[in-house]
Amino acid sequence: MRRVLASVQGVSDFKCVRSNDDRFAFVYLGRNCVVNEPFGDNSRYWIGPLEKDPPIDMTAIRDAFSRFRLRMTFDRDFWGN
Repeated sequence: MRRVLASVQGVSDFKCVRSNDDRFAFVYLGRNCVVNEPFGDNSRYWIGPLEKDPPIDMTAIRDAFSRFRLRMTFDRDFWGN
């Protein structure tokens, strides 16, 4: 998640958070934002600003996650020969 968020221009101050259902906090274009995992056990996340007003365009962040593809790599040392 950090790598995807860090790839977006305007994202800074990324940090892990374990408060309520929030998982990460970051600043986007000067606004405090969070990554929220509803109920703490979802496969979906809500990413957005802490304050609703004024509205902020989160399209760049959505697009970064849409482009992301998890690439599985197998490490011989971990899995054995």
